[in-house]
Amino acid sequence: PTGFPGYYLFTHTGLGGSRDTGPNTRWYKNGSQFSWGAAHTNNSCSSRHGLSTQLIVYLNEGDYVTHYVITNSLYGSGQRHCTATCKYLGT
Repeated sequence: PTGFPGYYLFTHTGLGGSRDTGPNTRWYKNGSQFSWGAAHTNNSCSSRHGLSTQLIVYLNEGDYVTHYVITNSLYGSGQRHCTATCKYLGT
């Protein structure tokens, strides 16, 4: 974030699959995966359900965050249904 070092709120909101093991998410800072903050479906639930995760990360100028959604859900012919947002919280 050029000119805006500080805390950032990242969110992922989406649908968990029905009788599915996806989707699952991963967050990375500067190419290194966080060991926390991921959302996992990993079950054989008989219905679709909400899936969300949030994390707050301090970023210096030049830092970056990458968000991956791994494995499609079966909803909508295998399309990924999610929203990811980022909000600057200040220093």
